[in-house]
Parts: sequence; C-alpha cells; structure tokens
Amino acid sequence: MPGGTARLAESPLERTARLLRQQGRACRAPGSPLYGDLLGHAAGDLLAAGPAADVLEGHLEDRGRSALALRMLGGAHALALSGTLACGLLPVGGRHR
Repeated sequence: MPGGTARLAESPLERTARLLRQQGRACRAPGSPLYGDLLGHAAGDLLAAGPAADVLEGHLEDRGRSALALRMLGGAHALALSGTLACGLLPVGGRHR
C-alpha cells in the first residue's frame, strides 16, 4: 500500500477485517496458532456478514488501540471456560462440525 492510499479508501468493515488479520499474524508469531486462526476466520466471516459481523456491530470504528480483536477473543475464552459457549460450533481443523 504505497503511501497508505489504499487504507484511506478502506471502509470501517474492511479496516476492522484488516486489523483482525493483523492481530492474528501477531498471535501466530509467538506460538498461538489457535488465536491466529480464529482471528483470520473472524475477518473472513466479518466480510461475509456472518456471526462475527453481529458480534462486532457497533465497534467497527473503534480505535486501533482498543484491542478489539483481543477483547473479542477474551470474551470467547471466558464463555468457553464458563461452559456457556457451545464448543462444538467452533472450527476444528479448519472445518465446522
């Protein structure tokens, strides 16, 4: 993206998907492929108007420093630990059950 021109034309939706992917790469680097993959899938799901779009509604214009991706993962983690999240709905090996 020379000079950041493409980023200026990004919609809030595209920007958020890019930030999710960026955070996913940052998670993978130190050895957290699960979170990296989840954020990559969430970015695609957001662009496809899937469930991630519902979860992130109202937050597409949050500042980058708000750590939106990590907050979303933290919420999913808390739900999984509490037994509230139906883990069978999460992708396993890149595919949904």
